[in-house]
Parts: sequence; C-alpha cells; structure tokens
Amino acid sequence: RRMTSAGTRLATALPALLVDRHARFEQALAGVLRDAAPEHVHRCRVVARGLRSIAGTLDGALAARRGAALRGDLKTLAGMLGPMREADV
Repeated sequence: RRMTSAGTRLATALPALLVDRHARFEQALAGVLRDAAPEHVHRCRVVARGLRSIAGTLDGALAARRGAALRGDLKTLAGMLGPMREADV
C-alpha cells in the first residue's frame, strides 16, 4: 500500500517529535530531582502526559508490550508527582 503525502510527513515528523519530547522530559525530571521546585514538577507532569498521548497514538507502530509498558511507567510517574503538584496549588 502506498503511503500518502500526509502519512509520509507524519512518519518523518514523529521521530523528531519524540526526540524533542524526550529531551524536554529529561530536563524537567532533572529539575525535579535537583530541587522539586513547583515549576519543574508541573513541567514534568505536562511532558509525561504528552509522551503518554504520543505513545497511545503510536499503539499500532509500537510493540504492544512496549507501548503499554511506556504508558504505564509514565502514568506511574505522573501519579507520584501528583501529590507534589497538589501541595503547591
């Protein structure tokens, strides 16, 4: 089956998007680990939520176990950061 132009653009853009989001996540997590400042906690939760969304969108492209494991890990992290965020709000 021939990939459409939109499909080709998406296949080209997704790796760059994942690399960008992963870098943002690492920066936010480093901030949380360094000082747990409210802005780092918030940013880490936002980026983790975005990564979960991307992983859900890619369910067909990711091996089922890997995608589910990634989403599960990100959900666990968000759950751990939730009380920290709520304490600040």
